[in-house]
Amino acid sequence: MPNLSDEDFLTELNEAMIERPLDLTNEDDRKRYVQIYDPSDPEADPVALLTNQIKRARSSSSAHLFSGFRGSGKSTELRRLQNKLQFLGYRVVYVDLDGYLDAYTPVGVGDYLLTLAGAFDDELHRLKLAKGVSVWKKASGWLSKWEFEEIGLTADAKVVKVDLKASLRDNPEFRQRLRQHLDRRLEVVVKAVHDEIGAQAAKLADASTGTGIVLLIDSTEKLSDTDDTNHAVRSSVRVLFAQNARRLRFPGVHAVYSVPPDLTVLEPQALSTNYEGRVPSLTAVTVENKGGGRNERGVALLLEVLQRRHREIARLISDPVQLDRLVLASGGNLRNLLFLVRSVVERTFNLPVAARTIDGAIKGMADDFRYLTSDENAWLQELTKQQWPRLATDDDRRRFSEFLERQVVLPYRNGTEWYDVTPPVRELLL
Repeated sequence: MPNLSDEDFLTELNEAMIERPLDLTNEDDRKRYVQIYDPSDPEADPVALLTNQIKRARSSSSAHLFSGFRGSGKSTELRRLQNKLQFLGYRVVYVDLDGYLDAYTPVGVGDYLLTLAGAFDDELHRLKLAKGVSVWKKASGWLSKWEFEEIGLTADAKVVKVDLKASLRDNPEFRQRLRQHLDRRLEVVVKAVHDEIGAQAAKLADASTGTGIVLLIDSTEKLSDTDDTNHAVRSSVRVLFAQNARRLRFPGVHAVYSVPPDLTVLEPQALSTNYEGRVPSLTAVTVENKGGGRNERGVALLLEVLQRRHREIARLISDPVQLDRLVLASGGNLRNLLFLVRSVVERTFNLPVAARTIDGAIKGMADDFRYLTSDENAWLQELTKQQWPRLATDDDRRRFSEFLERQVVLPYRNGTEWYDVTPPVRELLL
């Protein structure tokens, strides 16, 4: 507000720029939301495409993929999909696997399905759409029947004595041992999970006058590698979706999974063949056209994003030229944009800020990437020229996945899909 002190204003602005999914059932969040897809071109809107896929699925059981890099607004768009489908009469359940999966441990289809079944059941209980024994307790019983004592799960006559939910999330060694044993009994595991989710879906359908049951599964794309995992985590996610489409379908459920953006490039045939339609994907907002030149519509959209977040943004950056510089430096990445504004706030001692403060925020965003190897530098230079990644070797594919995850490389779409290096990093290339 105009009557706030400078310090209170900066605190309020900093809070407004925190990156988080927007809840479109909340009036304040709806006011913050900016429709970045051109209403006159619904084919460019991933939510519109997913809605059509689900409406036109040939059966009540289908599997769909939705791609988006971190910071692209994926969780917000999944919530928009939820609202749109609910308006059409579907019963929609949103499940966020963040907090259920160990983000730095490889995942197998067996432990992934057990985790998903438990998370789905948790959400149904939270919404008061289910009652009785939890799936986690049921799954412990399944494990005792499947004779898992040899991996350290001591069982009495009925229930395995282990906190399965916490162990899957917090104990990488347990998860690894469990995965190996589940793989040996995989079809038994798949049947148990399918029967459980199918039964829950049938109850929801009986209590609903809607046109179907939709399960939105978020955050699988957050699984990431460390220096120690040597690409094993990303590789496991790739195998999970490229080779297990049949196992990821549940009776009476339209399942929508969020997946890493590299999958659509690395496994295009497997995904297009085994799932319903192509994979709708979120991209960065085009603030620079393919081949160069400012994109006025994209710049205007991101300026509107900042205005919606805080209408007094000009109190921080009064010069429109400097505000434009921040938008262009973000590369059209919403996360980068919000990070840059917060970085400016951190550096602010007097209002409005000087150009050197903007310089420092932009320079600071590139600091983590100043030590690119000569091979990485050359690979990125080639990408900037071709505007498409070189994927000739396994090393190329790993590098592409890593750079997408770190948002060194960003995806775009202007009629066709293309890639570019985020602008502050591009300035570092020789």
